[in-house]
Amino acid sequence: MGAPSRKLRVLIVEDERFVVRALERGLSQLAEVVSCSCVDEALAVLAADDGFDVVMSDLGLVRASGLELYAALEGRHDHLQRRFILMTGEDLTNARVEVEILRKPFDLDTVRTLITRVAGPMGEHNETR
Repeated sequence: MGAPSRKLRVLIVEDERFVVRALERGLSQLAEVVSCSCVDEALAVLAADDGFDVVMSDLGLVRASGLELYAALEGRHDHLQRRFILMTGEDLTNARVEVEILRKPFDLDTVRTLITRVAGPMGEHNETR
């Protein structure tokens, strides 16, 4: 798989700062990373700029869950629902969740591969707005 012609844009919603730092470092060659610590902050960022290739959110956030963020995208940022990755250490095997799941703990090679796959062909997000 060749390198993208431009960096991907990834919004990370995670309240554990060490996870955010690890993802920022691990994705630095592949993506421009914007991070938020809560759903409200993420929605404010998306209201100003929803041109992200991927949204990654932790399931267990302080005031609202990653699944609540996913639901909030409907009708406002539908294209990002198709580009959503839920990070969790919980077993969601029997849950009715229709999003990509990234199981914690994860390695950065897995993260990079998943982001590249979820982002799809470069520039595709512009066509789905």
